[in-house]
Amino acid sequence: MIGNLLLRRKGRVDWLQESIQLLQKLQRKHGSALLFLLAIAVTGLFFGGVVAGQIPHPEQMILDNRLQNLISDVTNHQLASSKELLWQRLSADGRLLALLWLLGLSIIGIPIIILLLFLRAFSTGFAIGYTILHFGVKGLWIAMLGIFLHEFLAYSTLLAAALTAIRFSKTILIQKIQLSDLIVRALRFTGYFIVYLGGLAIADWVQASVVPHLLASLF
Repeated sequence: MIGNLLLRRKGRVDWLQESIQLLQKLQRKHGSALLFLLAIAVTGLFFGGVVAGQIPHPEQMILDNRLQNLISDVTNHQLASSKELLWQRLSADGRLLALLWLLGLSIIGIPIIILLLFLRAFSTGFAIGYTILHFGVKGLWIAMLGIFLHEFLAYSTLLAAALTAIRFSKTILIQKIQLSDLIVRALRFTGYFIVYLGGLAIADWVQASVVPHLLASLF
């Protein structure tokens, strides 16, 4: 019995060491590109929050009314069904993911991929910043539950997709690859994006099915 326990502990230690080695390998291989993309995301969030505080008063009134109407719909359970919300979110995020996939197949797609990530982070930073600035403590809860929760999950998936697309585009640009090998790599590349679509589906399911109940309980 003691021997089995020791073997189990050894197995866990070996698994932990292998996981750490894998993470270190990924960090060495993708670390600089990932840090760059994270810097783009942080920059977009920052500028989005700054712009949110500079909106002219007429536009503020329009956004305030829209947000108040959204809160009212959530409180009164008048939102669209979870399936409709899921389809709306997945359609929007899926189009962006498809665009990243297409740009990854292009030798000129890297700058556009970076721009798309910045714009997505900018819009998220704007929404979070505006909600907090104009609704105070309540806005902080709305932003955390209604915006950040979904965007953290979705943006993490899009970040991984962007990193994959950039690496594939870079491979096409700097390496001479035979057509047969290129087809195999493109199929593998597409397989990654199918997995990423599943990640987006999970994030959008949280937004459509979980977040409305959290916000309703808050108000």
